[in-house]
Amino acid sequence: MLSGDERSWFILFLLLLPLAAHSEEVILFETDFSSLPEHWYSEEFTFGSTGAELYWISFDHLSAVLCTGESGGWENNIFIPDGTDSVRIEISHHIAVSGGDYPELTFKISLFDHDHDERIWYEYISHQNPNINQWLEHSICPDWLEAGEWLGIRFRAYGWPGEFGSIINWKIFDVTVTAYGDQLGLSPDTWAGIKSSL
Repeated sequence: MLSGDERSWFILFLLLLPLAAHSEEVILFETDFSSLPEHWYSEEFTFGSTGAELYWISFDHLSAVLCTGESGGWENNIFIPDGTDSVRIEISHHIAVSGGDYPELTFKISLFDHDHDERIWYEYISHQNPNINQWLEHSICPDWLEAGEWLGIRFRAYGWPGEFGSIINWKIFDVTVTAYGDQLGLSPDTWAGIKSSL
């Protein structure tokens, strides 16, 4: 038969056993861009049932941005909670570019925090009469992103459309940011409850 102390440790073991074998996951941010998300900023993108869209036919220079924050600056607003071991960012989008006589167009997606700026996708178009049509999905786990940090996401398009102009259609369908960690599901109240039951 177990003594009082041994019973307490045995009960604690039984309570923690499922947690040790199970990593929690929490969706920190998710959008289908049917509308501009709260605390995001946009120049030139429109929003609807197919996501965020940059549709641009012009002979003028292009400058468009869609990012976290209240302005076009670099603002981080997705908090990475304590207990996070890793974070996965998933993005799906489509880009189509045609026309233009030697345009100089740049498209990129970046992740950032206070100390890092990681470009996860980059497309530079500079050849004659481009005809680009790409469906893309990105799934990335930045090793520099830690619990207690703030994450920012930025979509950017800029450049010159070429002598005869260009037709650009960039659609961003969705973004999901998921945190993973063994301690994500345990708040300080939960730990206090386990300790007090012993």
